[in-house]
Amino acid sequence: MKKMIVTLLLIAVLGAACAAAGESGPERYLGQPMPDFTVTTITGETFSLSETLTRRQAVLVNFWATWCGPCEREFPFMQQAYERYQDQVEIIAISGEPNDTNEKLSAYAASHGMTFKVARDGDAGMYARFVTTGIPTSVLVDRFGNVVLISVGSQPSADPFLNAFELLTADDYTETRVFDEFPKRRPPRTAEGAEDALAAVLGAPFTVAAPEDEYAWPFTVETLDGVACVRSGNAGVSDSDAEMIVCADAKAGDALRFSFRLMSEPGADRFVIRLNGEQQRALTGRFDWAEYAVALREGENRVSLRYSKGYTGEREGDAVWLRDFALLSGDEATAALSGNPLVSYPYAAETGIDVRNEGAREIVFTDEDGQAIDMAAYMGTGRVGFWVVNSDTVRFAAGISGTLNCDDALLLGNSGVWTAYDLLNGELTDTAAADGYSYGNLVLFNSATMAYEAAAFLFPTEQAADAFETMLNASGISCVYRYADGTARGGDAQDAGTAQDASAAAEVTYTVVFTDQFGDPVPGCLVNFCTDSTCTPVAADDQGVATFVGAPYPYHLQVIYAPEGYSIDTSLEYTADPEGGPLALTVEKLP
Repeated sequence: MKKMIVTLLLIAVLGAACAAAGESGPERYLGQPMPDFTVTTITGETFSLSETLTRRQAVLVNFWATWCGPCEREFPFMQQAYERYQDQVEIIAISGEPNDTNEKLSAYAASHGMTFKVARDGDAGMYARFVTTGIPTSVLVDRFGNVVLISVGSQPSADPFLNAFELLTADDYTETRVFDEFPKRRPPRTAEGAEDALAAVLGAPFTVAAPEDEYAWPFTVETLDGVACVRSGNAGVSDSDAEMIVCADAKAGDALRFSFRLMSEPGADRFVIRLNGEQQRALTGRFDWAEYAVALREGENRVSLRYSKGYTGEREGDAVWLRDFALLSGDEATAALSGNPLVSYPYAAETGIDVRNEGAREIVFTDEDGQAIDMAAYMGTGRVGFWVVNSDTVRFAAGISGTLNCDDALLLGNSGVWTAYDLLNGELTDTAAADGYSYGNLVLFNSATMAYEAAAFLFPTEQAADAFETMLNASGISCVYRYADGTARGGDAQDAGTAQDASAAAEVTYTVVFTDQFGDPVPGCLVNFCTDSTCTPVAADDQGVATFVGAPYPYHLQVIYAPEGYSIDTSLEYTADPEGGPLALTVEKLP
């Protein structure tokens, strides 16, 4: 989680963007025949889509490149699914990178344990047809030769592939079905009388109806702490939903009250309560037997209680338990509704994050005329702050305005994820730097719109802020920072206890020189200089030279960014000579 937050915000600040597919994009193939194509694999075999479909029930065409980190992360999951379904499903991974030779692809496949087919796009032209927004891009073709799914992005587990392969190879797959995402795992068939068993636990006057969603897992009857209750039945199933529909006839002013116990990973899992199709609440995190009441409407009511499980976090233990159902009226209903948890959310006049460390100082980035730069515009977020914390930890508080529904608010930090409920407890503590970076982030995230509402960049030392300033300038954002309170840079603000803040007499200069294959300098590359405890990113200047001054140390070096139009293997690590000196690295200029 910490690396994800820092990486996403780094990309946002550097202005990374991808083009959207137009009407002539690959979506035109959905539900239609996949164009037939033929490629030669790295083992010299001829792969033909049409021929393969004569002996396989589905084909997964994956577009990728050897320099693609997300591609590399999903290959083990793809391999796992292939090993289970290789007699029924074929996988062909096609690289569209011109520099990915057969020799390079063969070495890559061998080192990553890939036994499915791998090939270069060559003259097939399929890469250009289907890759418009990024890689990896996966295209699923069913037994009828039709495209049923086009998915952009790395999959977080083997489950998406396994679920898709199970569905496409099933005997009841008799006609093409188009999906907008990898299909979820089918729940088991509900036993006859299952709804009656649930209703018996709820008691009169409630009945239970089966969900309309064919992918919704059932709730089950369970005894917990000696008391009968119902539990979401999708425990241990990633990217799944369990749902129970509670039906009740009510009078005006009535309320349905129940007790719930929620064990979930904040943001990854949600307990959603809907009344007649309209969402009432969406809770995440952990609650130990809290009561909740739903204001019913006159007449028939259908209350949906749905537990959605994501891909991350604990799997077997996450669930929602429900018990003590009651239909209330009059004063009892009013009291139950007013006692709902989280009624007093931490709403504030403005959504934002406030650093509370003693000695922490806020910084402001300005242009060459001394005018403050709106960094939020670069990040695509609301309020954003930058702080030199002068510590390895940060104490902070967060406020949420009424424009952000607290049910949808998540606070993402370097060491944890918090919900709005956690913010009621006052100040929280986080680390001031994330793994692999010399700075950290706190982000207020809207899980409903997938947008950043506010953010805070946290620099443990002034030197870390200096390095960030250098990185921004190298990426094209001309700026310099100053302290918001008007004090000067340098002096007491720096932490003299780190190796990188040693006295000038003990400092050594280290340089990394970036050139392309033609010997021309490559400015804007980012390289991390790391000790065992912290990393400092340094950007290459106009001459392609990244300079770092620090105490003598065998720094671990890793390139974390190459500018657009260039490629370099970011997985490689180097070690600096403790006595200093240059290191020459070649960055591949793409055609």
